Amino acid sequence: MAPPISPPVIQRRPLAAGLALPQSAAAVYSIGDPTDEEQLYLEALNFSRAHPQTEAHLLATTTDPQVLPAYAAFQVDLNLMLSQYVSIAPAPPLAMNSKLLAAARLHSADMLSNVFQGHSGSDGSTIGTRINDQGYDFRLASENVYSYSDSVFFGTAAFEVDWGGSTNTGGMQSPPGHRNNIHNAAMREIGIGVIDGSNSLTNDPGVPPVGPQVVTEDFATAATDPHFITGVAYYDFNHNGVYDAGEGIGGITVAVNGLSLPAVTANSGGYAVPVPGSGAYQVTFSASGLLQQLTAVVNDDKNVKLDYVAPYAPPALSGPGIVRVGHPIQFDFSTVGAAIGYQMEASLRQNYTVVEGAENGLSNVTVQASTNYSVIARDISNSGAASFHLAHPAPPSSQFITLNPAIVPAASSQLVFYKRLGWATPDESAQVQISADDGVTWTTVWSQAGTGSAGDANFRQQSVSLATFAGQTIHIRFAYVFGSGSFFPQTDLGVGFYLDDISLTSAQRVLNVTTTSLPPISNFQFVPSDTGSYGLRVRGLLPGRALAYGPPAVLTVMSATAPFVQITGLTNGPGGVQIKFSLDGVTIPTFKLYTANQPNGPWSLDSNAALQALNPSSSFQFSTASGGAKQRFYQVRTQ
Repeated sequence: MAPPISPPVIQRRPLAAGLALPQSAAAVYSIGDPTDEEQLYLEALNFSRAHPQTEAHLLATTTDPQVLPAYAAFQVDLNLMLSQYVSIAPAPPLAMNSKLLAAARLHSADMLSNVFQGHSGSDGSTIGTRINDQGYDFRLASENVYSYSDSVFFGTAAFEVDWGGSTNTGGMQSPPGHRNNIHNAAMREIGIGVIDGSNSLTNDPGVPPVGPQVVTEDFATAATDPHFITGVAYYDFNHNGVYDAGEGIGGITVAVNGLSLPAVTANSGGYAVPVPGSGAYQVTFSASGLLQQLTAVVNDDKNVKLDYVAPYAPPALSGPGIVRVGHPIQFDFSTVGAAIGYQMEASLRQNYTVVEGAENGLSNVTVQASTNYSVIARDISNSGAASFHLAHPAPPSSQFITLNPAIVPAASSQLVFYKRLGWATPDESAQVQISADDGVTWTTVWSQAGTGSAGDANFRQQSVSLATFAGQTIHIRFAYVFGSGSFFPQTDLGVGFYLDDISLTSAQRVLNVTTTSLPPISNFQFVPSDTGSYGLRVRGLLPGRALAYGPPAVLTVMSATAPFVQITGLTNGPGGVQIKFSLDGVTIPTFKLYTANQPNGPWSLDSNAALQALNPSSSFQFSTASGGAKQRFYQVRTQ
């Protein structure tokens, strides 16, 4: 672990005579194409500039498993750090600049390729020459670089805390140049270049490898001294009130009243619009299905931040619940704002209770594990001849076994497995993790940390309820997690996490998955090719990203000759409710009307419903009282 290198002295040039807005050859002002990580760095910087003391408190109280070891390694005096932040005044937000972004990315790529950390490029370039080469005429410029970051939060903490000094300076650099760069109110724009990857010099093992994340922050103010309305447009999927990677909305037009140069949000959601001076500006955010007007007040010719948190609901499907093989059927769905298209997924579902041991090898699972030991253990098992085994050989990293089938649990579903956690430290943890978004994020639903001793002498049965995920399509994985601290590097008998006899109750697996791309409309036709239970779901597509799928619609597909009932109309008047339906089949069965207050039930028989035959002979109508309910759902069933 290494500290970020001290920044160079801020480069200054005389202020240009007169102010002018930045010029753009395009019809819109563009900040370039910052990635989600680059945008997340900017959001962290702008939060800290606006709330320096709050940022210091968050850094002093963090429990991040990567940052805490850095505090310990550099002996950071967090109380001293807090006291230093007291004197830092709030600063206006920084606007992303496409030229600075390009310069920062090139320097990060240079540091990764040539395995170094520094402000002088491998070709002798400086911050000034690099941004000049991109066509940025600067008045002020400074730079932060770090070639050894682990994540956006880790890199932000490294620059903000500015660790790397001596014990005499509280384990922080003195002066804290990176922190000073971040909070310099004279800086208006920034380019942030993040390159994920690791590299080392094979011919010089004494040079530490760089990565896994290399970051450059190029701060600057242009010679024309522009000022901006800037911010980010996003869907707050996790409802935490701040932007997170994956939430940005690209393609939104940002128009400022009275200005001819609008912006369009980048795929990350970020934007900036140059403005001529102080005043109140009406800012309109618009895209398909989205329209919002907000006010930005620019004071003292300073940048101002204006975020747009758009309303979001996943695509919800509506259509019949029972159809016949080969018959096309239309489904409608609710749309997503700013979507440029959609994707429909159809899958066949089958009951799934199979017991998965290790006797089948790795044919039914996917393994992410170190290569210097076998994940199949034949010296210990709960039953049969083998079990799965996860360990932490040096260098340690988290290990995973994922069940290949996608699963749809019911409210009563249980995941049952037998585990044996042997020799493991408190820093090593056996876990069960669930993903409801195709592996993008994982939720831990069961966990057991080691004790530093021999642990379990035998396998023990564990049951985990999957009720929280009822009706969702999920993936299940078993993890042996290690972040930092102590570990047992052995892989022999009794060390690590053993797993056997995995089974599920009351669950289905997803088979024969097909996806269909849809234009930006709100319906599609589906033609089932086989009988059984199908799941249909839709997700929105934004520029540069696919969103999570919405809730599934469950469809029962009957044979072509089976009696088939379809509701064809519903009216609600003073006399009650009339439900019209038709019969498509070879026989006329007995009909029953069921009602529910929610589309997923529970359903109850309406014994007071009156049945009437209509013309033609295959059409019928139920009449019943509404009971004063604000909403009611109906099913017609054959008996």
